[in-house]
Amino acid sequence: MISLNKRQIQLSYLLEKKDDYITIDTVSKIFGVSERTIRYDLDSVEKALKKYNITLDRKPRFGVKLNINDSTTIQDIMKEYEFKVYSSDERINIITLILLIEGKTTIEKIADRLGVSKNTIIQDFKSVKDNFKNSNIEIRNRSYHGLSLEGNEIEIRNTFFRLSNDLKENKSINMEEWILTEQGFSKNTALKIISKIEEKINVEYSEIAVEELELITLFIYGRWSNNNYVSYDDDEINNVKNERDFKVIKEVIEDVLKKQIKDEEVYYLRRLFKGSKTTTSEEDFDKTDENKFNAITNEILEELYKVIDISCDEEFDLKKQMARHLKVATYRLKNQLYIDNPMVEEIKYKMSFIYNITEEILKDKEHILGVEFPDTEIAFMTLYFNALFERNISSSFKARVLIVCNGGLATSSLLKARINIMIPEIEIISICRATHVERILKDGNVDFIISTIPLTIKNNLVIQVNPLLELEDTEKIKTAIFEKRYESNCKYLVDKVKLKKSKSLTALIKEEYSRFNEDIRDWKDAISLAAKPLLDHKKIKKQYINEMIRVVEELGTYMVFISEIAFVHAPPEYVIENSISLLTLKSPIDFGNKNTVKVKTIVVLANKEENMNLVNLIDILTKNKNVEEFKMAKSYKDIKNIQ
Repeated sequence: MISLNKRQIQLSYLLEKKDDYITIDTVSKIFGVSERTIRYDLDSVEKALKKYNITLDRKPRFGVKLNINDSTTIQDIMKEYEFKVYSSDERINIITLILLIEGKTTIEKIADRLGVSKNTIIQDFKSVKDNFKNSNIEIRNRSYHGLSLEGNEIEIRNTFFRLSNDLKENKSINMEEWILTEQGFSKNTALKIISKIEEKINVEYSEIAVEELELITLFIYGRWSNNNYVSYDDDEINNVKNERDFKVIKEVIEDVLKKQIKDEEVYYLRRLFKGSKTTTSEEDFDKTDENKFNAITNEILEELYKVIDISCDEEFDLKKQMARHLKVATYRLKNQLYIDNPMVEEIKYKMSFIYNITEEILKDKEHILGVEFPDTEIAFMTLYFNALFERNISSSFKARVLIVCNGGLATSSLLKARINIMIPEIEIISICRATHVERILKDGNVDFIISTIPLTIKNNLVIQVNPLLELEDTEKIKTAIFEKRYESNCKYLVDKVKLKKSKSLTALIKEEYSRFNEDIRDWKDAISLAAKPLLDHKKIKKQYINEMIRVVEELGTYMVFISEIAFVHAPPEYVIENSISLLTLKSPIDFGNKNTVKVKTIVVLANKEENMNLVNLIDILTKNKNVEEFKMAKSYKDIKNIQ
């Protein structure tokens, strides 16, 4: 992004007020800095104003003058360039980015652009070097030449890929704007290249892939502009030179840019495009190793079916998609084309059991494929696994519902008919008056109650609806079905992955980590109190509590998959030792920010690597009437009595 410091903004206002030229010497005296610094400032101002068709006219001996049309004011433009104060970490990443994009710069120039002192930048450079330490790239600082990067061009580009993945969630640093600032290659040109390649090889890249390819193409063009090119052995290039995709990429880029492109660069770009995710594809770049990846995919699925006890013989299309995904992912990993998955945290939390199964199965295939699967890629494959699981288990799920209606037969018949039509995932076990509810609940297993009148039944969810069943009523019911299905799925998976030899409840939850019958109304305070024993015994760090609260705020109440029990956890970096703590409340509280659910018991799961403690715990709770006894526990003695 073009960032103007306070002096550069003031310089813009000064030039606007001058009808004639003003010398560099005069400007340097006004601001009390060197002429060289003012020249750097003018370069930045010129780049910032370029998109508004405002130019700087520089003439030797005369100075500089701003050419501006009458309809534009600098004051309006400069609102966009109010000086941004970057944190130390942001500065370090921006300095790294400038070095990667420009190749050469100076400490003075960086300091001016970021609006800080040279000493601050010098201090930052100690950390900047860490961004390059694993890449065999050196930062050279030579008198009269400034700073420059020296190292293998592929390593320099890979460092950019890693940095771009790290900065995707940082809204303060717009990588695309920083790149566009440094060279004349436009975003539209990059998108035109991608679109033409899609058309000619008959593929459609995912939105995320297009964004990645656009950013990388912009960056690579900047490297070309500074005469930085990759190199490969001639044999490597000759092996693919006659491949259709190689010819297409070369033809498209040379046609769009109107210049010849080195074969080495075409070879490099071919790797990028081959490693990008597609949404649909009638023709892959090549059919190499197709049988190999089909066979490995079948092995992976057989292991999955065995673990979770399902059969998916008719899932041909999904198997094909998984094989293609596995092939592309393996290619990317082998070529150090780093994979980003913005949903990784959400997947790890909301699909934790399936994620753990996926991780175990994929890790077993790493030696065959010659790669190590990162969390991001395991999360992508988890989505496939979960889709298979949902289709085969959840499709057969029906929520068992009791309908309470005090109206006549016509009203209850209409309500039943509308529920059957609009919500087929429901099995209506009975329709009754309010006075008969307790008797029916004793005789049958009910997931929740749908009632046309206000009704409160202990330990049962009651959804009050209009007898004519409005749209908002169906939404409430479908939400309840989703939560019950999620609970059912979790119980099913726990049963399939549980250990042959389980720990006892008292072995999992120690007395000193337990608190009972506390009177708290705020869910955040409840999480903090539940985690306090683990903090006091140095099992977790303070940040773990904040992270648990953040996860609930951002991802919702997925962790309440057993009625009124919240199994809260967070990323493992703030866990010192595997442990569990327990808090029971005097009465249920509203848990979460949005779509709150009632919670009476909070279990804090602090796991460094695995969720087997959770599997153990749920395995115990889902036996007999253990869930109710667990929620109602008023002392550790009650916990000891749960078998």
